[in-house]
Amino acid sequence: MKSIIALLALLLCGTPYISAQSRYESRLPFKQKNGYTVGGIVECDGKPLKNVSVSDGYEITATDSKGAYHLKSDKRNRQIFIITPSGYEPTRTDAVPDFWADLTDASDTFERHDFRLVKTGNKDFGLIVTTDMHFHGKRNDEKTFRGYMQVINREFESLRRDSMPVYSIGLGDISYDQHWYETGVDIERTRQILNENGWQAPFYNIMGNHDSDGAVCAGDSTDFLSAVRYMKTYGPRYYSMNIGNVHFVMLDNIAYYNTPSSSSGYEGINGKRDYKAIFTPEQLDWLEKDLKTVNKKSPLVICMHSPIHSYKNASLEITYGTDRETSQRLEKIVAPFEKVHILSGHTHKNGLTRVKNGNHELICHNLISTCGSIWWNSSFGQPNLGHDGNPVGFDVYRIYGDSVSWRFVTYENNPGEQFKVWDSNSLKRHFATDSEALTLQRHFPKWGNYSHLPENSLLVQVWAWDPEGKLTAMQNGVELPVKCVYEIHPDYYSQTAITKAVWNGDYKKALSKPKRVRMFLVTAADSTSPVEISWKDPFGNLDKRNFFRDSSNP
Repeated sequence: MKSIIALLALLLCGTPYISAQSRYESRLPFKQKNGYTVGGIVECDGKPLKNVSVSDGYEITATDSKGAYHLKSDKRNRQIFIITPSGYEPTRTDAVPDFWADLTDASDTFERHDFRLVKTGNKDFGLIVTTDMHFHGKRNDEKTFRGYMQVINREFESLRRDSMPVYSIGLGDISYDQHWYETGVDIERTRQILNENGWQAPFYNIMGNHDSDGAVCAGDSTDFLSAVRYMKTYGPRYYSMNIGNVHFVMLDNIAYYNTPSSSSGYEGINGKRDYKAIFTPEQLDWLEKDLKTVNKKSPLVICMHSPIHSYKNASLEITYGTDRETSQRLEKIVAPFEKVHILSGHTHKNGLTRVKNGNHELICHNLISTCGSIWWNSSFGQPNLGHDGNPVGFDVYRIYGDSVSWRFVTYENNPGEQFKVWDSNSLKRHFATDSEALTLQRHFPKWGNYSHLPENSLLVQVWAWDPEGKLTAMQNGVELPVKCVYEIHPDYYSQTAITKAVWNGDYKKALSKPKRVRMFLVTAADSTSPVEISWKDPFGNLDKRNFFRDSSNP
């Protein structure tokens, strides 16, 4: 163990990577105590702060009346961090807050790390959540993202006009590991991209499977060693903070193996970059300690990369996306909390799942990627689509005390739009006659041509569907039946599958299985009268539009 810790210390202190860690040195008096390995001061405006929690990812302590903390740490995680109290923010010089410090001395040597906080009124606040940006120096990713920043900034400003401080969270895979050494767009570069684009709010990030260093060879410490560069750039692999009445927990549910391979196919990569979605026991042990003093009636938001739950196909059957045994332990830990939200990414799909957990509910928000299908569609000048055919976007949360609401915002559609409609008659004609669609069908017949859809019907996809929302269809004053179906997404079919296979002449096995998603089928009385479609989310936000058949082509 000591040899591993010594190696990690060397990596953390000797690597010239960008870092947002706290290097503040307080002038307040501090008296070192014997038997402790880490200590320091937490202050605000030159005054000590009492009862601020500080942790190394294993143990948690709190500052005393003089703002001093002491921790008996074996320095296994090689970082120390503060659990920011409500009403305060860590200082920052760019997008990433200074809430942690690297532990670089030997495990039995005392080292001091001070932290400085800024007082702020944040009982009510706004939150921007993004995921899976996958910057990698290809397909015009940075250029496209610069355009997306205009939309993000619009939401930043909207929240600020309501006198709300704004925060932001990244749910992992901000980088694309396989191209780190090929293009130079590595984990450190991603933070520079945020800063170059003027990211306005404190950015709290978590690791995804593509944020690990594939140059680290497989071994007993691969998961940790492959995270070192990420930790130097964005901070601990797991941590927590308080904003207003909300306690946020940022978890790492990716165990990275990088199993040896004779050829990775990518420059600088030494393995298969494989992983498993699972929570480590020590992380859940720490979580239990972290939540001991948290108010069970206030909102608890847990962020992770891989989703813990989702609905199976178009049903309401619950499935696990992360190791079942460790996920169930997590569920047991949070069961006493009345308002639990779990935020995740990874799948490049949107999906909200409501899960009963004891006497309470888990609301699992899985967010679509910013990059869509790794910036594929935008490289052809098309709108970016996720793996579910959804337009790419992000979530905007408004938190008023204990009240939490959210809405999905697309980067490339009109503000307020929450769904898209296709006319089945037009779909049938197009996919039965279009030469590119017919070529794909010859290679992969399962894609089909929508001939099974009823005449005069409409397909509707609600981009951020919630079982507590309501989709309504009206024609000539009469409400039409709405049926949930598991259907091939027309946009993914025409804009992703065809461009990847037919345009490239590359008929990979991965494209042989069509992408099906939850959609809704509306059967109209005739093919000429307009149909009014409306979606009302659980917070009363309404998107209502009339659709005429000639304007609903694929």
